[in-house]
Amino acid sequence: MAKKYIAPFVDYWINVLRESGLGCANTDQQTKDLVKELFEVTDKFCPVGEDDCKEFWFSVPCGSFKEFKELPYYCYDDEEEEQEEYKWRYPEEKKWYRFQSVHHCGAGRTKDNEYFGVFVASEYVLAVNDINSESGFPIDATEFVLFLIEMAKQTIESVQQGTYQAKIEQELPYKYRRGTILRKDYWDIVQEERKEFLERLTESELAEFLSYAETFPKDREWEQVPPDCIVEMTIRDYYEACAKGLDANFCKYERCWRFKDTEEEHLRYGGITPKEKYYSKADGRDNGMQNGPMDDPKELELWLEGKGDFYDFNGSHPWEVLHSSIMFSIHHNRNNPSPKYYALSGGYYSTCHETVRFFLELKRAGLPVILYGGYRIAARYLETDRIGIVPIEFSEYYGDVSCQMGGYEVSDRYHLPEEVPEKTIIPRVEWIQEEIVQLKG
Repeated sequence: MAKKYIAPFVDYWINVLRESGLGCANTDQQTKDLVKELFEVTDKFCPVGEDDCKEFWFSVPCGSFKEFKELPYYCYDDEEEEQEEYKWRYPEEKKWYRFQSVHHCGAGRTKDNEYFGVFVASEYVLAVNDINSESGFPIDATEFVLFLIEMAKQTIESVQQGTYQAKIEQELPYKYRRGTILRKDYWDIVQEERKEFLERLTESELAEFLSYAETFPKDREWEQVPPDCIVEMTIRDYYEACAKGLDANFCKYERCWRFKDTEEEHLRYGGITPKEKYYSKADGRDNGMQNGPMDDPKELELWLEGKGDFYDFNGSHPWEVLHSSIMFSIHHNRNNPSPKYYALSGGYYSTCHETVRFFLELKRAGLPVILYGGYRIAARYLETDRIGIVPIEFSEYYGDVSCQMGGYEVSDRYHLPEEVPEKTIIPRVEWIQEEIVQLKG
């Protein structure tokens, strides 16, 4: 009689084998040999991406509480705690997992050291010939690999019978799928999120920002040049411009251990200086900028080229000016050093309102500034963009990175919201068809 596998068994092995770094857990030779056998089985699938990527879905029963208790992997202080954990982890009859494998012999590899990698539920769990996964005591994971071999064989049989794709389309829960939805539709359903987002700016700030919406290009942003560029920019100019943006965001300037200005500069500004404001909030790895002459445009030019007496490489993060989410730099062209202007970016959903205030303050001061990704920020406020819906196994956090999903550009990606009924939101999502699994030949 075939062994019955349940979801807690799968989850246990995922937790054992995944690691937080670049690799996965080290496994013994018997496991590695079985991984190669697994790849012989999955070689029947047509690849769906680079590195001979193979992909398919499989489901496993969640099992009863009694079966959960009998597994040797989970130990609890009392049965009530154990029941609560079981109900929380396995509220449905079965759980779905995405299997993915990659294999290549490139980059100087041969048949003797070709690379094999396995991902389950987007977790890196098995590897052969990965130097990042060869430390630590080797684990015997043969029972898990045998399980994956069985799942691959069952999937092959289902594809051969012509039932796999229909089953996925009909049974795969929407929380595991990808799609996009108009932001307006999403916010009409999750209205609290709209309210919280819009409250970050005043009505006048929002109206002022949206008055620039038509000026933000969508293509080749780096080629735009604002009017009234600065012919001879100095380091002082940069610190003063940065301080305007920080002040606009009501920054509190705590005592900064990185830098303390001279008494002469304190008298000039009547207190804390723009330079001190910068070093109170910025990353600090400024490549020696703080040691440069404040009012010599030629010295700034040399520093921008990585030259000059005060250039000192220490990480090259001079432009991270506010909790690593707002980048404020001096745009210079190596082939045509002058004139110069400022480049601002920071499209994170949680902090883009600070980027807006920063931008508006520079515009009010008449400074030449380009806001990269401005059209994406404006689209959020206008509710004309789309939000990506990603599987529960994927992280929602992608930072300030847009991508294509279903033919649309999206900056924000969420899981299906648990607090609203699926029947309310699912019809409004434009779902992306799952990868069609085919066999070679």
